[in-house]
Amino acid sequence: MYLYDYILNRGRLKDSGSSGPVKGVVDYYSDFAAISASDGDIYNVRIGSGGVFALVHYYQYPKGFYIYDGSSWNQCKFQSQISEDAITLVNVNDWTGLVASGASVNTDDRIIYNGVEYKNLTGSIGTAPDADITNWTATGELEYTVTRGWDELVSVCESGVYSTIKVIGTYKCTDNEANPLVAHANVKLISGESRETTIWDFDGANNTSITDCIKCSSNDLIIENIKFLNVRGYAVTGYDTISPYPIVRYCGLYDSVANSKGFNNCQSLYNKGEITSHSWSGQYFAWGCYPFIGNNFKWFYNGVGYCYQCYGNRAERASTAFNSCNMLNNNYIAATDKAFRACANVGTDNMFIYIYNVEYELCTFINTYMDNTDNTKKLTEDYSLITTGATRVQQHPDKDGIYAMMSDIASDGDGDYIAYKVLFGGL
Repeated sequence: MYLYDYILNRGRLKDSGSSGPVKGVVDYYSDFAAISASDGDIYNVRIGSGGVFALVHYYQYPKGFYIYDGSSWNQCKFQSQISEDAITLVNVNDWTGLVASGASVNTDDRIIYNGVEYKNLTGSIGTAPDADITNWTATGELEYTVTRGWDELVSVCESGVYSTIKVIGTYKCTDNEANPLVAHANVKLISGESRETTIWDFDGANNTSITDCIKCSSNDLIIENIKFLNVRGYAVTGYDTISPYPIVRYCGLYDSVANSKGFNNCQSLYNKGEITSHSWSGQYFAWGCYPFIGNNFKWFYNGVGYCYQCYGNRAERASTAFNSCNMLNNNYIAATDKAFRACANVGTDNMFIYIYNVEYELCTFINTYMDNTDNTKKLTEDYSLITTGATRVQQHPDKDGIYAMMSDIASDGDGDYIAYKVLFGGL
């Protein structure tokens, strides 16, 4: 039975001037001819019909409620109210269990399965609707807007009913537990209005049990336009260590408590952050993110750690801006003790302003090597002589020594090098 019809038939909605309940539902006004009605009976007409302009959906008998006056049916209006918990939409995860319960459907019935609404096409329940294109079609992913506080936010994010969750306003975490919010695997997008107006305060100074403020249950989630305050542990933790990770973009991370590690195992894109007290307490802005692009952060003591593909970022006021990261280029680092430490594949287009200690410490570079104590001493390798598509293998002898240039090897005067003649034919 249609959910709407269910409300009409079981909800006992009443006309404001009649003592009788709604009697039932018909498809068309013409179906009233077969109805044996009493004075004051109310029916609902589901489909409009009749009239010269029916083709443009302007009907003589539009859909809606009709009341019988003893001789004819006339449209009527009435006020009704259904309590908020009268009907509960349940997200179906166990299709086998649903079928085993004896459930049946009619054509056009709606069902929510794994956070997506489907409409029935045939009147047959068939198999799980995400794969059964014969009996079901998706009507679009369900969306919910959170407006009423932390408990509602957690309930909606963890239920899995809605794939898109919009968030408005300020929310303060009231759960002092390891994972205050675990986003269901069916949730694909959590979106705020902006990182200035949608605020999640995790109250990390008081909620001391938190290890992961937001924990993802899949890598398909996108979190955007939210300001995270007073984070303890990780702000957002991805589902696993296999990329591509969940996306965190256009978010803010402010005033994390001591030794927190910010965004973890995420794609961190165009996020901002600051410790506004300007006190260093071991915080990271991000940890293990891939990629890490277009972020802007300052006063995070440890900057970012173990991130990969770090391009176009701006870091200020850190002890170490980038620690143990890989593939870094076009980054701007200012007013920092150390810019890069123990990083690999560092490009040559990074910019530095007021680096108090060293720009590079224990780093390796893309085809460029630098001295560990004097980074103005560089060595670049040129592979232009190698045939296109070929890979050449060089083996290093098992001993210490100094490379000799061709000009350092003695010649016998006829243009041949002595070492070459000794190895390949004698002097």
